[in-house]
Amino acid sequence: MKARVRHPSCCAALLVVVALAAAACAGTEAAPNHLAALATTATGPSDTGPGTTQPGEAGTTMVPGTADPATIEPETTTTAKPRLPSAPTDENGTLTEANPAAAGNPSRDVGISVRLSDGRYLWVFGDTMYNGQTLSNTAGIAAAGSTAIYDEVDGNRRLTQFIPYNDEELAYNRAHAGDGSRWVLWPNAAVPLNGGTQVLIFFERSITNMQPGGGSTTGPTGKPVIGTAVWDVAGGANGPIQARRVNDTTFYGANLNTAYLDASGSTVWLLSCVTNGRCLTAQVPADKATDGTAWRWWTGTGFTPDVRAGIPLPFPDPESVYLKRTYPDGAPFAAAPWAGGNIVYDPVRRLYLLAFTSWPGYADAGYLRTSPSPTGPWSPPIRFYLPGCDAADCYAVSVHPDLSRGPTTIGISYHLGSYNRTALVNISGQLGR
Repeated sequence: MKARVRHPSCCAALLVVVALAAAACAGTEAAPNHLAALATTATGPSDTGPGTTQPGEAGTTMVPGTADPATIEPETTTTAKPRLPSAPTDENGTLTEANPAAAGNPSRDVGISVRLSDGRYLWVFGDTMYNGQTLSNTAGIAAAGSTAIYDEVDGNRRLTQFIPYNDEELAYNRAHAGDGSRWVLWPNAAVPLNGGTQVLIFFERSITNMQPGGGSTTGPTGKPVIGTAVWDVAGGANGPIQARRVNDTTFYGANLNTAYLDASGSTVWLLSCVTNGRCLTAQVPADKATDGTAWRWWTGTGFTPDVRAGIPLPFPDPESVYLKRTYPDGAPFAAAPWAGGNIVYDPVRRLYLLAFTSWPGYADAGYLRTSPSPTGPWSPPIRFYLPGCDAADCYAVSVHPDLSRGPTTIGISYHLGSYNRTALVNISGQLGR
């Protein structure tokens, strides 16, 4: 089971532009641009050990487990951290609060955006600290291409949690307010359905223990689950933005990195990255996405309901091969999502875009892979350093094509610093080579 560490932000956001070199990494050939997907399910909690899978009850499968690797061997004996070849970056603005009635800019992480039927964008966030509140998720609205998020607040300038707690969770959180233990509903992905009139949200449901100085790790109550919720755009025209929970146990386990709608608009894909950056993918008709038993796993030649028959997507990483990077167990290292990342289909470029930070999660750089198909071939990673993250304390990179500046940029957001602020990055360059 993957230990999740979450740090809500405390300040405003920073916007950045990254110029992508035609060949992003030294020692790599110009690569095709591609992307990926994931998923899993079961009927009861898994007692599967790290890195293993088991069949669930009839017609179900368990989510792949994730072993927490230790550390990658250092690549240099010098005290200064080497800066590998990457796409250059330039700051370009801030992520701000658009509601003048709000009590400042909420401090929060994650940051996933989804285009709605009316052309606006829903932004979904994770842990949020705002005006004395501590919420495990929130959501706001922005115009296309805008970094100003409009958050609905009540008369006391308080936010409404986007994925609401049930009575049991609320009672538990109140009873444990003094010891740091709490239920959390952390969003993993948001997928537009029915032309953007609805948004499907995947979220991790678990009990966590707050750590000194902020952040939290999964608590001792068993493995977390992945639930699903739906937000109806028409229902949120006035008043607080709040989704309705549909299925709290769509999948068992927490290794759902992201979910997204493919170019057809009728199929949802998932990406599940497990031990040593191995990422599995699965698909399902959009109208069955909340049913974990309906997902089918990619085998390399077709699809199967048995997760054990799924194979990892090939994620080439010439830079890591050249540098002979390995995981502690000796397995070859390849840049792959760790505890987050997202995939979107970019209709302008006709490519799937995958943005992420790699293991061990906190980082000073993000990566972008591209693909013409959810099953590949996926491009080698394009590295981009995250401004302000020299201490390697950034995470939660997501891609936002609407924030691009013409054909040579891609919008990216990330969480900057130790629970302090979220930022936006634009990546420029030639994609789809």
